[in-house]
Amino acid sequence: EGAFFLEDQRSTNGTRLNEHTVPANTPMRLKSGDHIGFANLVFAFVRPDQIVSGGTVMLDITALEALAGASSASASVESPAPEQRLKACLEGHLERIRSLGEKYHQFVDACFPEAMCSAIAVRAHENTQAPPGDGHHGALIQGQVFYVICSLPVEADQAAAWFGAHHGGFTQFISQWIKSDGYDVTACDLFCVVTFGVGATPWVSMTVVPTHDDPDAVEIMSVNFLSDAEKAELGLVFDDQGRVL
Repeated sequence: EGAFFLEDQRSTNGTRLNEHTVPANTPMRLKSGDHIGFANLVFAFVRPDQIVSGGTVMLDITALEALAGASSASASVESPAPEQRLKACLEGHLERIRSLGEKYHQFVDACFPEAMCSAIAVRAHENTQAPPGDGHHGALIQGQVFYVICSLPVEADQAAAWFGAHHGGFTQFISQWIKSDGYDVTACDLFCVVTFGVGATPWVSMTVVPTHDDPDAVEIMSVNFLSDAEKAELGLVFDDQGRVL
């Protein structure tokens, strides 16, 4: 189910996970950035889709797999509504965020209950009905979280160029919202951008920016949306596998 586990099968020298001995025959779930020790060797477990840079998780998109072709026996069954497909895509992305660790699990449970996921999916679909221009995004507020929901009419590999053409870049898009009067008066603790691709196969990504002092805040960046110039400005250098050096 998209997760990796480490298990020591009663090895002679034992196995360590982040300097803790792994109990024999007990699978331990891994997250990107974990250190695994075998005898006198230490390895880093890194998932390219869950890049950690300092305290910020650089997270890839989650795409909803295309629906299987309907058989003749089920040809009359209606396809899920667009809002349902977008919601399913979002829920898949949230499961990936949960897997990053306990604080991320708590973040998802607190900020993305089912009702909010449904509201976000509905707003994402409504965005697609708006006239061209700035109608591709809108805001929702729940508790201490300010959500900006974007619906992009492009594939994920074109998202960085889309934000560059319409807003001067993704980081500029975030900055414009955070500095806006509409956000300032809310005094929210978290600023969250949920971006959907609304093509034939939906995809979603999320950026979370804490706007209050918290030494252990959840901070996530949609790495796909950053142009090369923005990566350089943020001091991010990637290797051939897309990992932050």
